[in-house]
Amino acid sequence: MLVKQRSDAPHAQFSQRLLLLLSNAGYPTEADLVHQALLRSNPSLRVTLLSVKNWLNGRAMPRPHSIQALSNWLKVPPSMLVFGEQGTHSLERQLGKMDLTLEASRLLEGFMALNSHHRHSVAELVKALNCMKERDPPQSPPH
Repeated sequence: MLVKQRSDAPHAQFSQRLLLLLSNAGYPTEADLVHQALLRSNPSLRVTLLSVKNWLNGRAMPRPHSIQALSNWLKVPPSMLVFGEQGTHSLERQLGKMDLTLEASRLLEGFMALNSHHRHSVAELVKALNCMKERDPPQSPPH
């Protein structure tokens, strides 16, 4: 059964942001030209023309490595592609209140690049690990 794509779905919102960023940067918005330019900017990237068509048509979201390649090519933060300008400012405000290490900020950026289902799964895993940690008695350090 086919489900009609809603215009407020994350895929459709991503497509709108990507098309706007492409046109604002003076790049073409045709899938084959976007595909060629993206591969020229990152020759090691493995992405198909069909994937690019699906991104532009709002049928799919890119994987994290493709989001990073798009953000490098378009010279915008990955969060702008994934969440839009509001998400970028909100994330910057939240991060500005924290003193994060480089490793933690990269981990957070990778987490935020996941789709909502995967973010939820990771969050549940972290909660479960924290519960396990609380149940385990503290171990004394080796002598």
